[in-house]
Parts: sequence; structure tokens; C-alpha cells
Amino acid sequence: LSGCQSTVVNHSSAKPLFLDEHFQDYLEVEVEQPADIFTLSDEAKQFVFEKLHHINEPRKKMRTLMASIFDRSDFNLLYDNTANTVASVTFSNKAANCLSMSIMTYSLAKEAGLDADFQQVDVPDYWTRRQGFSLLTGHINLLLTPEKESGHYYLGPRGLVIDFYPFIAKKHFPQHKINKNRVLAMFYNNKGADALLANDHDKAYAYFKAAIKSDEVFQSSWVNLGLLYRQTGHYAAAENVYKATLK
Repeated sequence: LSGCQSTVVNHSSAKPLFLDEHFQDYLEVEVEQPADIFTLSDEAKQFVFEKLHHINEPRKKMRTLMASIFDRSDFNLLYDNTANTVASVTFSNKAANCLSMSIMTYSLAKEAGLDADFQQVDVPDYWTRRQGFSLLTGHINLLLTPEKESGHYYLGPRGLVIDFYPFIAKKHFPQHKINKNRVLAMFYNNKGADALLANDHDKAYAYFKAAIKSDEVFQSSWVNLGLLYRQTGHYAAAENVYKATLK
């Protein structure tokens, strides 16, 4: 659902890669805007203020924020691999997948005046089965650092990694920073996959297209778009998308 890096997809081909005319209701789908995905509720903002307003030292602020996020939830219920929600809903529900939990924590960190970077973790291939489909699941976490303008200088490690999947957190897999556009593409791609599993093809198309518009070199969105075309009988279009993705 949130695959790895890929090479650039070639859009110069004369063969169309989008089939808007075959998914005419896709424009009726209310795809979340980036601001909606990262915006915190008033309750979440108050949570940050109550926990951190009296702390000035950045590293203590980071540790307190992490502890507060885990303390407000039952850890055994914290991780839900099927929950792909925006930051405000994740905060309210106190459970989501690693992507949504990281998005929420990113927004909380920004509210607290901290710097935050998303990191993709290069975990071994992990496959699950849902409703007759095989799903390849990726993983991300969040790296918190003090704001560069804070006036503090550190001789040792400055960052703190927050990882919501305990089994992976105990391992030492390679990880690298990814930007917000990649995170948005992952979010939309997951929503599209959920819609595809529910046989809501117009909704799946809307989300896969939104994912591609957010990050054109995120290969999972293209692969899933090709799968959607194959599921709906547009075999030539599916082949075109697969070939473009390989390029």
C-alpha cells in the first residue's frame, strides 16, 4: 500500500494513462485536501499547549510530546493497520495505521514548535490478504528535531524517532527521509486501495489520480491504477500504465 522509491514515469507516450471518461463520477468524490489531512482540531491544539507550554528545552519537549501521545492511548489498541485517517480524526480515535499516526504526530510537533521529517523504513516485503487481494504493506515513522532557529546547539544526536509499530521499532532497518508530497501520495493511495477492495471504482480512480498528482514517481499508485483498469476490463490501458511505470 505504500511501496518504495521508483524511477520517473514517462508521460511523453501518446497512449493515454488516465481514463477520466470511463470513471465519470470520480469528480463527485470528496478527496481530502492536503490542509484537511494535516489540520489539527482545537482539542489537539489544546493537548499540545497543556502538555508543553511550560517546557522550553527542545529535547525535553520532544520526549514529553512522545510520552504524552502514547500515554493518552491504550498501547495495545494504538496501532490499527486498516485505519487511514486525517490528523484530527486520528487524534480523536486514538488509533490508526503508521502513516496516519505519523501524520498526526507531525502536525502535533509543528504545533509544538518542533521540526519533523517523515522517514520511509525499508522493511522486508510484508504481504497481507484482504478480500481476495494480496497487499504489500510499507512502513514509515517520524524523526523529531529541535527547530534550527531555537538558539540551542547540540554536540550529540539531536533527533528522536517516533515509530508506532512496536515490532519494527525494535529492529534496525534502513530509513530515509521522504517529503510531504510522498506522504500525501501514500495517504491517497491507501484510500484508493480501500475503495478498490470495496468495488467502488470511481472512488478508487479519484484517489489513485490524486496520489499520482501529488507524487508522480511513487510507483505504487501507478501499479494500483493499472490494477483498477484490469479489474474494470480496460486491459490495453492497464498494459500502458504498467509499461509506463516500468520506464
